[in-house]
Amino acid sequence: MSGEQSEPTTEQTNTEETMKQVFDAITTTQEPENLNTLVEAMGKLFEEVKQRADEDVAAARAAQQHAEIEQGRAEERAVAALQAKEDEARRHAEELRRLEKAYDDRAEALTAASAAHQARAERAEAEADRLRGELAAVRS
Repeated sequence: MSGEQSEPTTEQTNTEETMKQVFDAITTTQEPENLNTLVEAMGKLFEEVKQRADEDVAAARAAQQHAEIEQGRAEERAVAALQAKEDEARRHAEELRRLEKAYDDRAEALTAASAAHQARAERAEAEADRLRGELAAVRS
């Protein structure tokens, strides 16, 4: 807190003023009937102060409950957002695995095609060598 006190409300000021008047009256009054009136006034004042205190407590409890509800909602939103992020990360991971598999399959197919092409090239080279040999035999 900043150390500053808030301005008293009109209700607080009225209660304080009434309490001062009752205290002054008690300290200066000697007659029993006036004392009874003062005791009754003190009782009423006490009930008023008690009622205000009860209202303040009820308001504080309501504010606390509201804060707890809001905190619960914020936690629920945070959990939902985290779950959404986890779901998104899971989808991305699955997509990456799918792409990796497709890449691996494609690389495997290219390797097989390259090996087949190499084998055809070697056979073609062997056939060319054979034909050159036959041609050389025919020319001689």
